[in-house]
Order: sequence, then C-alpha cells, then structure tokens
Amino acid sequence: MIKTVLYSFDSERSRQIAVTRAESNFRSALNRTARRIEAYRPRVITLSGPSCSGKTTTADTIITRLTEGGMRVRQISIDDFYRENTTGRNYTDEEKKKQDWETFASIDGEYLSAFISGLLGGEKVERPIYDFSVNRRISFETIDPGDYDVFLFEGIQALYPEVTAMFGKNRFKSVFISVASDLNVNGIPFTGRELRFLRRLVRDYRTRGASAELTFSMWDRVVDNEVRNIEPYSPAVDMHLNSMMPYEPCVIRDEALSLLSMIGKDSEWYPKARSLAERLEPLPELDNGYVPEDSVFREFIGKD
Repeated sequence: MIKTVLYSFDSERSRQIAVTRAESNFRSALNRTARRIEAYRPRVITLSGPSCSGKTTTADTIITRLTEGGMRVRQISIDDFYRENTTGRNYTDEEKKKQDWETFASIDGEYLSAFISGLLGGEKVERPIYDFSVNRRISFETIDPGDYDVFLFEGIQALYPEVTAMFGKNRFKSVFISVASDLNVNGIPFTGRELRFLRRLVRDYRTRGASAELTFSMWDRVVDNEVRNIEPYSPAVDMHLNSMMPYEPCVIRDEALSLLSMIGKDSEWYPKARSLAERLEPLPELDNGYVPEDSVFREFIGKD
C-alpha cells in the first residue's frame, strides 16, 4: 500500500524547513545505501527506477560517497545505448510520439552486451555518448576497466532481466529509486506518479525541447511499461530509495502551470492538464533558490 505524506505550508518559513528536512532525510538514506554497497564490495551496481525518479543525480551522489570510502567507481548510463535515429534528419513530434523509449527493445542490446562483456572482461571499450536532442550518438569515449573497482549502470532498463543477465557471475548489488509516496499539500492531493509527470513535463521542455503535448502523449506508454516491466521486478531489488520531496509542487508550480496552459481546449489531454493546473494554482510558491544545488530535485528544475 502506498503511503500518503501530509504537509501543511502556512508560511514561507515552514516551506524552507520542509526543504531542509527532506534533503537531510534523503542524504541520510543515500549514506546508508553507500555503506551497504561498501560492505558488499560488488563488481557491478545497478541503479534503476521509473521515469523521473532522480536516477542520474543519485548515481552521482552514490559515486561520491563510495569514492570518499576509497572505491574507484565509474558510472555508465544505459541511456547512451538507445537505438539511433538513422533517418538523417531530426524526428518530428509525431514521430517522437511513436517511439518506445522505455522497453528493452529501445536499447541497442547487441552493443550493450558486447560493451559489458568487454568491460567486465578487462578490455578497453568504447562508450557511446547519446544526444537526445537529435536522437543519435554524437561521440564515443574509451574506458579502461583497469582504472576502476566497480561499475555503476544507471537507467530505467537497469533492472530488466535482459540487462542483469549480461553481468554473468560478477557480484552486483541493485538499487531502486522512485517517488514511493503520494503527497497531500494543504489538503491538495498528488499521486507519486503525478509528481513524476510534473518533473518530466518541466525537465523534457528544458533539456529535450519536448512540448507539453508531446510529454502528455508519451506518458501513457511510460506508465504501461512501468506496470509491465518495472513493477514486477522492483520488489526483488536489494535497496530502495524514495526521492519524493514534500516541497516539490510549490517549487515546480510556476513552470508547470506555464506548460500546462499550452494544452488547448481542443486537445485530448486538456482534462488532465486542467486537473493538474487546478491543484497547483492554490499552492504557495517557493523560490527554487532554497533547493540545494546538489539536490536530486535539481535534475528536473535545473541549476539556475
């Protein structure tokens, strides 16, 4: 059963305290996770979770903690192994709507398998660097596995059996991050999935040039994949993290409202857009300057 976190923000001071408390709790959870990994000394760590859970920032933080403990860690994003757009031109929004970004089939499995086999076999390998703005690999980076004690594979697909099978008999620990709580702010409810949608709405507009219409059109497929390919495997993961921040609707409010207003009345997504907007509008604002620069929530609102 999903827990609902209740918060009441009656002053700016109460919102600032909520930021401090939430960030402190999440840092403590990350530290406990890092200590468990250190004790096990795996060759591979997987960090997975549904869309917009905060995987990238969490991977960076875990690596920092492990490095401070004397381990040499290398992060590898499975996003860099997405299949390329080979049309020679950028996708239109209509073409992007038809892309399946969540399933294992969206990954170049042959490339990833050969990469992992070489990496864990001690060979130098070429990691692709994928640019989502053009949906292509734009360069490659040589990795010498002898420089590292452990490799952290981060991405939605990191817990899929097709991926974990590639690690063979190498020792690995798995971490799963998600927005694992629903939230009620000043009597206004948001599900964990709605919070992740708002994160994605803002992030994808900022970093991937995605319109609000495009984000809405892709979300049902995202959720369907979570139900089919993520939820069945997440209970077996070794360690779980909850990245829900009680303050986040107040911080993301203005940007989200601006994007939601772009959904016209003739759009099939208008009822969902209005439902979110009507719940965001009464919330008190909270300047994003209160959010620490290293916060997991910065992954969605940016550093500015």
